[in-house]
Parts: sequence; C-alpha cells; structure tokens
Amino acid sequence: MGWPISVPDHTFNTAFWETAPPVKPLIVLIGWLGAKERYFAKYIQLWQAWGYQTVSIRPPTASILLPPYGDVKAHAFAEQVAAVQQAAPHRPTVYHIFSNAGFLFFGTMLRAIAASDDELRALVFPSKSALSRMVSTHLQPNRRSLAAVLEPVTGVVLDSAPSRITPDIAARGFTSAVLGKPAEGIEEVHPRIIAASRGAFRPVLQCPLITSRVDEVWRAWQTVAPRAPQLYLHSSNDALIPPAEVHRFIDMQRQRGVEVCHKEWLKSPHCEHYRRYPDEYKAELQAFLKALPTR
Repeated sequence: MGWPISVPDHTFNTAFWETAPPVKPLIVLIGWLGAKERYFAKYIQLWQAWGYQTVSIRPPTASILLPPYGDVKAHAFAEQVAAVQQAAPHRPTVYHIFSNAGFLFFGTMLRAIAASDDELRALVFPSKSALSRMVSTHLQPNRRSLAAVLEPVTGVVLDSAPSRITPDIAARGFTSAVLGKPAEGIEEVHPRIIAASRGAFRPVLQCPLITSRVDEVWRAWQTVAPRAPQLYLHSSNDALIPPAEVHRFIDMQRQRGVEVCHKEWLKSPHCEHYRRYPDEYKAELQAFLKALPTR
C-alpha cells in the first residue's frame, strides 16, 4: 500500500496507484455541526451527479461534546467506509470535510490509528499518560480497519475549517446548530443565549479531558494524516473560522510536505460557499480532482 502507517515519517507514495487503470475515487463526506439533511444532501447530490460514489455522515452534537461517544461514532463510520473500499480495493478515496465538527471527527479517526501504533502513539499522546494507555488498549482491535480507511486517500477537501475552538466560537457554533440558524449575526439576534453559552463553554473547554482530546486531534492531523494534496475552501468573513487560523494551518501542512491549494472568498457565510458561489465552488472541486493522482 502507498501510505505506511507504522513509521512516523510517512510520505505520500504514488506507487499504490500504478497497478490499475484510472477510476473515479470514492468521496467521503463529513458534515458540519447541526447540518440539516436537506442542505448536506446538496453536496452528496453534487458528487453523485458527477458520477462518484459517496459515503457520508453528519457528526452528532454529542460526538463533539462527549469524547468517548465520539470515539464510538468514528469507529463505526471508519468501518463503514472500509467496507465500501473493500468492494473496490484499487479505488482511491477523497475526503470532503466541513467545519470544525468535521475536522474534529476525522481527527478522531486519525487519533485512533495513532493510539494503536507504538511509534505514532508517542507523537500524538503525552508520554506515560494513563488515559493514553487506556485509549490505546481500547482501540487496538480496530487498528486494521482504521488503517485501511486512510491507505487509499489521494486528497482532502476542507470547507470552512479549521480553527482552534474558543468560548466565543463554541458559543456561536453550538447556538447556531441548536437553533438551526446561520452563525453570521446570531450574537446580535440572540445576545443572552450567546452570553450564557459563552459562560458555559469556558470551563468546559478548560477541562483536562477536553483540552487533551483537542490537542491530540490536532497532533494527529500533523503526524498521522496522509500527505495527500489538500484543498481549502473558506472566506474572509466566516463567523466561526477566522481566516488567519486557516492560513496558519495551511502553513503547518505545507511544512510537513503537503501540497496545498485554497480558495478564499471575501464574503461568504460559514459552510455556504457552494450556495453563494456554485459555479466557482464546483470549478475548484473539479480542478482539484483533476490534479490528483489517478489509478
């Protein structure tokens, strides 16, 4: 296989794609927090209209707030993706990930691989951590299926992500998800709810279980994620994802040898770039897919 998971200094190896004629990749979509089915379905329908098979999930709110539950959901989804991949073993895979919720959910999958690998574990988890040893033991049986999910990856698309989570961002994001309203302007419309949410999230985000989990997910992105090309689709006025955070993460990925391209719109709400700029959005996706390694 092209991506070795057993060593920390892994690279993107095109040899995996030289054994079969070109085929369309499997598209794996991981949605944003509170994504309504009818809106998320538009992205699924877009890919399917182009002739791609899709597998998708909308991460439940509890999977973000409760790390153990997030582990369970990530494991189940990884197994689902692996089963689809096994039906066409020479087909590449491209991930289309939305917002911080999708970023954290996929990062949980990466974290699971690190927990099951002796060399990678030290890069993601604090040394001599009782929690890390417990998680590692729990995830060991899933190592093979999770590894299989990442081996065929040739590209990753991130829409409106990522950013470090602050009380302000968490308050706006979760309030938007719960109320089913856009994050842009939500603080002006619901100032009391935002203020209460901000106060509630401040101690939660300082909880050692949460801080360690977030740090582990980010380190997993830096050490376990395959070095496949990445496309970032974001905007300058996103209410939840400051553009400086996206640029900072892009620089981090480039430093680890990842080929990165991005499109930044000046005015486009969070996770609404396709709705606001459908032709440009589709053109960015098509150009990115065309440039990826084929089989």
